[in-house]
Amino acid sequence: MKKKSISIIISILIFIIFLNFSYLRSLSIMPLYSLYHKQNSIMKQKNFTIHIPGGSITKEKDWYPFVMTFHDKTISSSIGEEINLTILYNFGAFEKGRSLFYKKDSDYFNAFYGAYVIESKDNNRKYGFNEKGELIEKEIMKISSHDIETLVLKSIGCRNAKVTFHPISPPRKANYLSYKNWLIVDSTIISKSPLHHVKNFYPAYIQYGKPPKNYKGKDFLPTHLYGRMYCRYFEEYDVTILLYILGPNSEMVDKTDHEILSKTVIKK
Repeated sequence: MKKKSISIIISILIFIIFLNFSYLRSLSIMPLYSLYHKQNSIMKQKNFTIHIPGGSITKEKDWYPFVMTFHDKTISSSIGEEINLTILYNFGAFEKGRSLFYKKDSDYFNAFYGAYVIESKDNNRKYGFNEKGELIEKEIMKISSHDIETLVLKSIGCRNAKVTFHPISPPRKANYLSYKNWLIVDSTIISKSPLHHVKNFYPAYIQYGKPPKNYKGKDFLPTHLYGRMYCRYFEEYDVTILLYILGPNSEMVDKTDHEILSKTVIKK
């Protein structure tokens, strides 16, 4: 009986420690969540892989250790077009119990990188491209807007999220990841800050942790970001792949592109 009581006490203590160590909680739950979505992903259905390195590839404390997968079942109703969407994504590393996603003076404030994999349910359609192979920027931005507004900001309680994109220059061609004919779009972006006062529990807190308790400003203030997107249609998989980086300044975007995103591998 005594041993049983000790076991119960130890179990309770472990549970309390688990609840109070948000990074441990995130690392314990997110790989399983990601694995579930990976099994339902477009890549799994079409038998190819996209490997994007995580934050462990660099020496700095910059990004979360690994890239996660999310297969989005809400996208068609959101953008008004029948498509499938799988998202690969990563966000800022943890510091003092929360992601740098919340740290205003960090290069990784409100920052993400990853990939959008898009399959049109119309067999004659190459999502994001017209018949001449030209990029339809409005369609591409619909995907990013849905991600930021609905999947990120709404998941932490922001109900009036609105994102606007302002391309810096026309799309330019580039060879990237050993593939030709990517189209690159660099943009300035007006979005909302993730900083807010915690009033309810949101499941996304498991992923990012909670914003700091000593935050004194207003909830979800407007913020300026910089974004880069590599866009290409892959005939062999019948999907459009968008590789993206989003963050508070162009220097961080260039650095992440060079150190991480450019090391992406797409293969059968």
